[in-house]
Amino acid sequence: MAKPDLQKVYVSPTDSVLRRDDGKLGLAVALDDLEDAASDVAAAAAGVPVGGLYRDSTATPANVVRVRVA
Repeated sequence: MAKPDLQKVYVSPTDSVLRRDDGKLGLAVALDDLEDAASDVAAAAAGVPVGGLYRDSTATPANVVRVRVA
């Protein structure tokens, strides 16, 4: 199995978009549009695809961005 191409990312303070740390565009997600789900199961029920991002407002700290894995 090939190793994933992991990139450092950050949330832009000007537009709340997730961007690659090297400044290249290619990964852009509007974080305010993410589905709010408390778990992977809830995210699946809300229609988030495997590998998709969702926001967990019940987490500590609040509003953690998660990746659906199953």
